[in-house]
Amino acid sequence: FLPKELLNSEKICVVGIGTLLNDGLLNEITKYDKAMVFCSGVGYGKHSRLVGNSKLVYAGVRGPKSAKALNLEEGLAKTDAAILLYDKKTKCKKLHGITFIPHINTDWSSGNILRRICEELNINYIAPNSQLDEFVQSINASSLVITEAMHGAIVADTLRVPWLPIKIHNALGFKWQDWTSSMELNYTPYELAPIYNAASSLFSRTKTELKYFLFRRQLKNILDKPYFLSEEAKFEKKLSDVLALTNSEYIKNLI
Repeated sequence: FLPKELLNSEKICVVGIGTLLNDGLLNEITKYDKAMVFCSGVGYGKHSRLVGNSKLVYAGVRGPKSAKALNLEEGLAKTDAAILLYDKKTKCKKLHGITFIPHINTDWSSGNILRRICEELNINYIAPNSQLDEFVQSINASSLVITEAMHGAIVADTLRVPWLPIKIHNALGFKWQDWTSSMELNYTPYELAPIYNAASSLFSRTKTELKYFLFRRQLKNILDKPYFLSEEAKFEKKLSDVLALTNSEYIKNLI
């Protein structure tokens, strides 16, 4: 969507999808004259060195909390750049009634037992670091997405698939609230019992099995809860706003 001259520039770095706005970003862009922030968000780490930094130019940020954290004008609060994945929306057979997406850290620490629970409940499990095409196809083919990973919710909302936010281990409220407020939604996750893959000791295996039954029951109980999906008119407005940025005079003048 962005001009190739900008994406291929050796002078300007594009900071896009992700929770990328923290002080560490400055170490990543040292070879560039400028970095254009295109709907990225604040969330991890300190960000004080970004405030007022002349090397950064902003087309937009993920939401109002990012704008406030960086002392930017409210009008720069757009939404997450992943909304541009709307062009990946397809009409297809819903092969998966429900798809489950953990946070990446939860996948690493608990993925084995969560996959087992999902398999028993006939729920499709996909890791958040899957290849993009596989990730998008799984969500396109789902009727409902249950997700601890924020971009699982963003992609589901973008593809107009209902979703439920959950919290097991690693759901960072700030970035979720940043994005959901940009779409005029309230972030109210369903909290599920923390669970980990079993270690080798008998005590650990016994403890994990007990938590397994608790988690399985909790997950099953939320399947009929009211789902989340941004209103169509509000979604279309946000999509239009971000699309307009890609062809704005502001971006053309950077090239």
